Amino acid sequence: RVPIIVHASEHYRWLVGCEQSLVDLSIEGNLARKVREVLNHPDISSEIIERNYENVLRRFDWPVLKDRYLDMYEYVLEGHLNESPVR
Repeated sequence: RVPIIVHASEHYRWLVGCEQSLVDLSIEGNLARKVREVLNHPDISSEIIERNYENVLRRFDWPVLKDRYLDMYEYVLEGHLNESPVR
């Protein structure tokens, strides 16, 4: 496992679920600063790794997703293609 560092956008904030993984890449040098911070502080690195891993298991692991996929397929097979899938 390795720490994940991504651009601080709403999409990535939702995806990774760990604020410490986010960095504003539009500011020159921010990525290098964040990489140095992670490399020089193993505690920060460990926290990023664990929080992101827990997030993946909680939200994107197959046992979690399979029921959602089955619901989606049932919804489509029932002919609800033109309706909003909000539940």
